[in-house]
Amino acid sequence: MYEHETPHDHFRYTRYCLQRIFEEAGFRVESVKPRTEIIGSLIILHNQLQNLVWKKIGRKLRLPFLYSIYNPFIFIAMVLPQLIWFALLGERKPGTVCNRWWELTDPWTMGFNVLAFKTSTPTH
Repeated sequence: MYEHETPHDHFRYTRYCLQRIFEEAGFRVESVKPRTEIIGSLIILHNQLQNLVWKKIGRKLRLPFLYSIYNPFIFIAMVLPQLIWFALLGERKPGTVCNRWWELTDPWTMGFNVLAFKTSTPTH
């Protein structure tokens, strides 16, 4: 899997950097998993753009409800694509076609989830 300067780049929060930080702080790292893949990352970026656009429109028109859950365009443009994508992709299960998609597109994650347990004192 490609990540910038794998596994020696400890200046970005790569999976390797996060694992090292947690281990040095006295945690036993159970797993470090990507939060999204390429489509999920694109949906997140799209949502950020939608938030910005509707916020500016709402402020310009002095209609704060345009930047809220009550705006149907926000639901259609932001929530619906996520619901569709999760319905299509489903849960990440080993050995499935969907899991293969996740593995191929993991490098485009928007971050990582770390599962770690405190075991001892820090190692510095």
